[in-house]
Amino acid sequence: MANNAFDAMNGAAGKDMYITGGSIFNSDYENNMSPVDQKEYENTVLGLFQTAYWSDPLAEKYPNVSFKHWLTTIDGDDWRATADDFYEVKDEPRDQFTQEEQIYLIQSLAHLHTGKIEDLIEIVGNLESRGDVGASAVQPVPQGVGEYPQAVKAFGIAGE
Repeated sequence: MANNAFDAMNGAAGKDMYITGGSIFNSDYENNMSPVDQKEYENTVLGLFQTAYWSDPLAEKYPNVSFKHWLTTIDGDDWRATADDFYEVKDEPRDQFTQEEQIYLIQSLAHLHTGKIEDLIEIVGNLESRGDVGASAVQPVPQGVGEYPQAVKAFGIAGE
């Protein structure tokens, strides 16, 4: 019932819901997840950001750009537009897990928090500050990048 009210407010706000800084959102991450679920959410978000970093053509072109610096270059508005564009074609068959799909999944996970990718960047940045981001964030592309991540299914944002 409460979620329906928040959905109605978000729908009425239109694109302005991103300007509010999430104040009209019911953050499932902050209010409805146990600490274990929050950690799983954080790890899933981190994994998607790392995979987006590893598959970013600019990161390949400039290999000395650290994961932490790369996070600061993300434009939330551009990523939201990319997620919206991908939503239109998400049911089309693909051979690989593309960066556009990663951005779409990140935006979908953002809706479990405030709806803003920038707030997820803050969470990932805090993980790195605490040392929760291992050396894997700066290693070469691991085997399996481009494969569909199984972890996102736990949050109900990806199909089979």
